[in-house]
Amino acid sequence: MEYKAQPDRRLVALVLLAVTLVPILVAAELAVPSLQPKFQVAPPSGGGPSSGGGSTAVAGVKIIAPSGVNLNHALNFQPATIVLVIGVNNTVTWVNQDSTDHTATFTVVPSGVKAASVSAGDIPPGSSFGPVTFATPGTYQYHCQFHPGWMRGTIIVKSA
Repeated sequence: MEYKAQPDRRLVALVLLAVTLVPILVAAELAVPSLQPKFQVAPPSGGGPSSGGGSTAVAGVKIIAPSGVNLNHALNFQPATIVLVIGVNNTVTWVNQDSTDHTATFTVVPSGVKAASVSAGDIPPGSSFGPVTFATPGTYQYHCQFHPGWMRGTIIVKSA
């Protein structure tokens, strides 16, 4: 009689369990705010954007994470694209109106600006981040770290 190797049933069961359990755990982490990782916002530095007040008052712009954006891929930051003019309306606050946490994580910034200086860490439901004052002209692109596939934004900053 010839021996034929059989797959280890324990290994097969373990792989099936992992393939089933991992997506469930990832979905739960993204959907339940208390399970999402927490991030620290880096303090502003250099001549780029800054957080907090200053001596010059300028009009502020609000960017909203609307209710349902965590599940509805047709929704996005509102507005998704804005144009700011330095000294006129170059201050931004992000407001989370959704039921889960979001971020504003910058991936593209002008030369000389550190992305961490403007990126918002965890913004819990009902909370806001900002104001952030953009003092360097150029194009800034950001996304929500938890929902990067559809929650994206662009800020274009122009000189006065």
